[in-house]
Amino acid sequence: QVLTSGGTGVAPTFQAAASGGADTSLSNLTATGEQMVGKAWVNFNGSGTLAIQDSYNVSSVTDNSIGNYTVNFSNNMANANFTSVITAGNWEETQTDSYCVASLYDTASGQAVGSQRFVTTRLDGNYGNFKDPKTVCCLFFGD
Repeated sequence: QVLTSGGTGVAPTFQAAASGGADTSLSNLTATGEQMVGKAWVNFNGSGTLAIQDSYNVSSVTDNSIGNYTVNFSNNMANANFTSVITAGNWEETQTDSYCVASLYDTASGQAVGSQRFVTTRLDGNYGNFKDPKTVCCLFFGD
């Protein structure tokens, strides 16, 4: 139903929507609109046995070493100039008030069309002291 004007001095009325209206679903995005939607995302447990909780367009996550991960895409990005948003928290299972900071691995080797490598460190002044966070969330935008 659509609220339609009856003209000047006439009360608006609800009517059936006209057929053939604009398709606002994500399946019909234009090239410009596609860049506004995340191309891949993942939520995984980085401590203990690595486990993906949920994901989109992510085939796997590689545990390279303590606090060092690579997210592998199911479908490659168009180029290696995509944007990565990564958050990490709770570096110990028993401490819910401990936080990590995620940093991109050097882009020469860490960012490729098929993957993003990054590290996580404690957010307590001990930078370089890599830690496996309990929760890691990653979001990727690109062409």
